[in-house]
Amino acid sequence: FAQIALIARPPRLTQDAYLDVWLKSHTHVGVETQSNFYYCQNIVSRPLTYDAPPLASIVEERFPIGAMTDQQLFYDAAGNPEKYEKNLKRMMDSCSRFVDFDRIDVMVTSAYRFGGWADASGQPDFPR
Repeated sequence: FAQIALIARPPRLTQDAYLDVWLKSHTHVGVETQSNFYYCQNIVSRPLTYDAPPLASIVEERFPIGAMTDQQLFYDAAGNPEKYEKNLKRMMDSCSRFVDFDRIDVMVTSAYRFGGWADASGQPDFPR
């Protein structure tokens, strides 16, 4: 499954401070503590409509389908409660540095490739 997170910058951080935490330290935490196999960070540089929400970033992630209903799998700790607790805490501690949890929306979606696209190794990114 895929998910998209729409994140507004907390007022307590400048844009530079927000990007510094998100891009330079949180990225590693997000990749190391979850079972995602795709992690794409998008910086929102300006609104395109007058009533657009004040977003600072958009994150796209893809996970194994089982991670949608299994939190241990989501946090790369399938069958390992201790690792799950450690990864969950590390992720929440990191997120609390730059995310206002009242100003984030996360949408569950899906992603499919058609037409024989492949990753850099030539292997299909998704099974057909």
